[in-house]
Amino acid sequence: MNWNNPFVTKSIKTIKPGDKMFKIFNGFMTSDRASIEITNECPSNYANIVAICYSKGWIKPVAHVTEKEYILMGLSNDN
Repeated sequence: MNWNNPFVTKSIKTIKPGDKMFKIFNGFMTSDRASIEITNECPSNYANIVAICYSKGWIKPVAHVTEKEYILMGLSNDN
């Protein structure tokens, strides 16, 4: 899915879980490019609701990058 800001001429790419470039690798570890974080200040009942929604796939992490970054990521990706 592409999102085009009417005030910017460069398009934005959305990277979702399962997409080839959603994972990043630094030579030692692999990690998701985006995630959600629930802080300690979040009341536990809300944190539990968010955790349940996340585990059921109702809330998903996504990353947004410019088209130029997306192309550079593809060129530098070893896969």
